[in-house]
Amino acid sequence: MRASCPSAFAIAAVVAVLVALGSVAVPAAASDFTGVWTAAVCPGGTKYAPGKCSQFVLELFQKQDRLCGSHTFATASATMVDEAASGPSILGSIADDTANVSLVSSRARPDAPVSGQLKMTGGGLQWKRTDKPGRDDLLPATASFTRSRYKTLFSPVYAQQLSAACNLANTQQSAPPAINGSGGSGVSGSSEASAGTGAAGNPGVPAASPPREIPPIPDHREGG
Repeated sequence: MRASCPSAFAIAAVVAVLVALGSVAVPAAASDFTGVWTAAVCPGGTKYAPGKCSQFVLELFQKQDRLCGSHTFATASATMVDEAASGPSILGSIADDTANVSLVSSRARPDAPVSGQLKMTGGGLQWKRTDKPGRDDLLPATASFTRSRYKTLFSPVYAQQLSAACNLANTQQSAPPAINGSGGSGVSGSSEASAGTGAAGNPGVPAASPPREIPPIPDHREGG
């Protein structure tokens, strides 16, 4: 987690409350990747516990066979975070309920994205890496996602700009524009949007603010 983040140590406590109340899963239509997806990634043999499990969040937008989105991954107690540095961090193509994606990690070079697959299975989403993790890589080899009932876990401004950037990328089949001024899309920073250059570098559009502090995490076990 970035040192400037004031909410890092509040994450574990909020997750514990959400898990105690029970997560709400929404059934997904076949091949419908659009939405917010959450996963708990726990050490092998460990039951879900806020202080022991990592949280992995995806917000995805699908248009026909194109996929675009953003991610946040926080280790147990949010001691370290991997998130979208600016704008969409996920691009891919879909065939037969499986998306082959490239994910730009904030802990790796932009020209060396993480490669992986997202596969729809029984209303859930399975993540599997198809590359070799780097030494400082946080993203897990596998993860099981549940669709969240929330429309977004990001701040309204960031979510709106992410949606617009992904719509452009999915339509033009090009690299998505950066969302400037956000300082990353993860669970850190101020909740206020700054003025100036905003989505796609357009002046006069408010810059994106960070997302809400914590996603709802499903109560299930995932090896990591």
